[in-house]
Amino acid sequence: MIFRFVCIIFSVLHAIGQTPVLWKASTQYLNSNHALTFTFEAEIAPGWHMYSQHLKADGPVPTHFDFSKCPGFIALTGLPEEIGIQREFVPAFGDTLLVFHNRARFIQSATASVLKPFSFDVAIDYMLCNERMCLPPKTEIVHVKSPVK
Repeated sequence: MIFRFVCIIFSVLHAIGQTPVLWKASTQYLNSNHALTFTFEAEIAPGWHMYSQHLKADGPVPTHFDFSKCPGFIALTGLPEEIGIQREFVPAFGDTLLVFHNRARFIQSATASVLKPFSFDVAIDYMLCNERMCLPPKTEIVHVKSPVK
């Protein structure tokens, strides 16, 4: 019994040390009207899934983007659009939820009042689960900068 408990603890600690998701960001100007998009992509390891931004309060931690360090001359438009989302029943939460498998893509629309170089960090909160367990919620800092022209 103690041996089984120790094995479970070590497997959880090992899983926490893993990085089952890898984030990257890109920026693109869309036109001469200063419209731009920030694209955030998460490569999710096989067997893991990540949750949508749009979840009920009594379930897993939803994905959240903190743009508080965004320069004042950039105005965000709404929430990031989710690409690749699936609706499925998640036994761990006993509910049908919006999840990503393999890859998650979020596109944030924005407008710059002036075209000048910028660079800032976005904090992304997210939670990952597989069939056996959920990892504690994590915050990843992703760097965003002006597109190269």
